[in-house]
Amino acid sequence: MKKILARILICVMVLGLVQTGNTAGTAKAASTDADIYYAVHCQTYGWGLGVAKNGEVTGTSGQAKRLESIKIWVKSELSGSVEYETHVQTYGWSIGTKKDSEECGTTGEAKRLEAIKIRLTGQLAEVYDVVYRVHRQTYGWTDWVKNGTECGTTGQAKRLEAIQIKLVRKNGADDADLKYTTHVQTHGWLDYVVDGKQSGTTGEGKRLEAIRIDVPNTSCTGGITYSVHCQTYGWMNWVTNDMQAGTSGQAKRLEAIKIKLTGEMAEKFDVYYRVHSQTYGWLDWACNGEASGTSGLAKRLEAIEIVLVEKGETAPGETRYPYVDAAIAKQIEKEKEEERKRQEEAEKEANDKATSENLRKVLSEAVLVPTITRDTAIDTKVQEVLAQVVKPEMDNYDKLLACYKWIIDNSFYKYDGFTGSWNNTNVSYSNNRDRQVVSFAKTIICGVNGQRYGTCINYGSAMVVFARALGFEAYRVGGETLRADNSYGEHYWCVIKINGIWYNFDPQNADNNWTDPLRYFGKTNSEWLGIGYKFTHGSEKAEGYIKGGTYK
Repeated sequence: MKKILARILICVMVLGLVQTGNTAGTAKAASTDADIYYAVHCQTYGWGLGVAKNGEVTGTSGQAKRLESIKIWVKSELSGSVEYETHVQTYGWSIGTKKDSEECGTTGEAKRLEAIKIRLTGQLAEVYDVVYRVHRQTYGWTDWVKNGTECGTTGQAKRLEAIQIKLVRKNGADDADLKYTTHVQTHGWLDYVVDGKQSGTTGEGKRLEAIRIDVPNTSCTGGITYSVHCQTYGWMNWVTNDMQAGTSGQAKRLEAIKIKLTGEMAEKFDVYYRVHSQTYGWLDWACNGEASGTSGLAKRLEAIEIVLVEKGETAPGETRYPYVDAAIAKQIEKEKEEERKRQEEAEKEANDKATSENLRKVLSEAVLVPTITRDTAIDTKVQEVLAQVVKPEMDNYDKLLACYKWIIDNSFYKYDGFTGSWNNTNVSYSNNRDRQVVSFAKTIICGVNGQRYGTCINYGSAMVVFARALGFEAYRVGGETLRADNSYGEHYWCVIKINGIWYNFDPQNADNNWTDPLRYFGKTNSEWLGIGYKFTHGSEKAEGYIKGGTYK
């Protein structure tokens, strides 16, 4: 019935209220807009904090300053008032109801406010709800309440320290803003982020140690509550509305978290959250009090994302594995292995069917991410060569072919103590195979005593360095190749992977067979086997041999 009356009242005000004496017969529509203002008398500051309005925070936090009195008023063309009562140290509720900017509390007596009730009357009450919350000594922010509900504490001698008040239209759209911050190893407290943004770090190996979550603005009553699983302590007590969960200064990692909403917020919204966990990366989304993270695995949380979704709407992502224990960890590893095998089978099938006939088109579709070796001599020479042989009008095919031809045209086959050493680089890599590639490429790219030479492993390594400099996903692989006497001998070459298909490049064999160098340029695995090659280092597709793939 109240909702029906509110709608009728708004319609009447918009359509009517003809001004008396207006001979032109025009009508002035009464506005239903309203703003709520409030000021507090605060320990030390008096009334000096100024006037806040429409949900702004007034008061203090972290200073242990009591609120002592408050004034509240509304500006609107609607009739009615804002009424309020405060529970005051010593006096309780006995000061009585005040309204429309009257002072409610005490000044000059050093008495703390402990609780408050706020309500609307008249047309204001028909059109709006008044929604408010307070910051209390010890407990921090309360949940949001509305329309005369007591907010604060009584019988505990806890001071009010700050307050927010806002007007919310009845039957309006529900909304809520979310903010959160994390305390991160080394970094301390990060800046607050909002609505699904990442808080924390990834790729740094830094633990989360504590978290604060708040709903600083909402049209609903209620709030947010959360609990963390902390190293040494296990699951800690639930806290609410921007209070710290976890520890700081103890070097204790968070391992898991639960988050849920309260009041009307829990009826109108779902809260989803996911964590970035050591070893596992981003886990799936948890919802409404479910655990997110790990247990029994000693894995740190590194980052978190939290988002509010209207009740019943689709989750922001997968929800299967938000939480990992020993049993789930085994299941995840099993599924990863099964997926790896499926991908291998799919790639094998694709490679078996692939041909090099459309190589130019395939290369043009490749996503290029150029990388350098970090060996200054090699990187400098590579850029010099690219500047010489690569032209702006070239497509990816012609750029790669230009590098392939440069190796062939500027090198010759020779084995000596330089070509056989893979330890001739000043750069250290966590992946030894990358270090070998860079070292073996040096005799071809930079030369030795003014000459560029090497064996198949040097030619193949040089092709890898040039291909990566252009931005391709390139590796050096080993196997065997057919010799003139029909026997097979050890051999090395370059492979490039594009959309799951392997393409083979052998500039050293092309140098031996210069009349048909394209015979060894960009062939698929099935074609490669057909011209006398075998993959013996690793699986048939060389997957087991070419782990890593970028200079570490």
